[in-house]
Amino acid sequence: MNSTFNKTSKKKIRIKTKVFVPLVFVIAILFVTYIFPRQGSFNYSFTEGRPWQYGLLTAPFDFPIYKPADLLKNEQDSILQYYEPYFEINDEIKINALANFDADVNLNSRLSELSPEYKIYIRKRLNEIYDKGIMRSEDYDRISASRTEALRLKKGNVAESRKVNTFFTIRSAYESVLNDTPEGIYDNVLKSANINEYIQENIIYDTETSDKAREEFIQQVDI
Repeated sequence: MNSTFNKTSKKKIRIKTKVFVPLVFVIAILFVTYIFPRQGSFNYSFTEGRPWQYGLLTAPFDFPIYKPADLLKNEQDSILQYYEPYFEINDEIKINALANFDADVNLNSRLSELSPEYKIYIRKRLNEIYDKGIMRSEDYDRISASRTEALRLKKGNVAESRKVNTFFTIRSAYESVLNDTPEGIYDNVLKSANINEYIQENIIYDTETSDKAREEFIQQVDI
């Protein structure tokens, strides 16, 4: 009798197992399907080239919209038209140039033999020219061709905007000494003094500050 009971119990267990295991498998599939992210559906219909027929659609999150590269470059080039490069004054150049002139007045015959009027005139004009500023002709021409025709001149922690035509180049400085002469001072005598030896650029391009300012200009354009 016990043998018969055991056989019956084992049969019932096998039946329950055959039913329970598939049922658990089905429940697991349904659970995974429920928690798995569903793909969103677009509940609108539209035709390309036709007006949008629905109200305003707002995205549930923010996302960047970048300008085309050619449009961005055009806008950057446009704002850079108003950019002014930075320069600074090298005071040592003026000091050394005038010191060399003063020394040559006493030691060099081409200057020592000049009359006092010429010596005074040359030194005065050199001092005035350096105070206005002498810059490289390449920088002068480049800024002259810009929209602003101006640069930023640094004096300590302050930079002021100045038109480039208020500066000299070496050539224009030399010509100014020869041409802007008072009565009794002759250019042929001035030429013999080799004044060009005392004329050097003292307005120097500030690469670091200019690059930084240029980058700040570009960053004003939204990408």
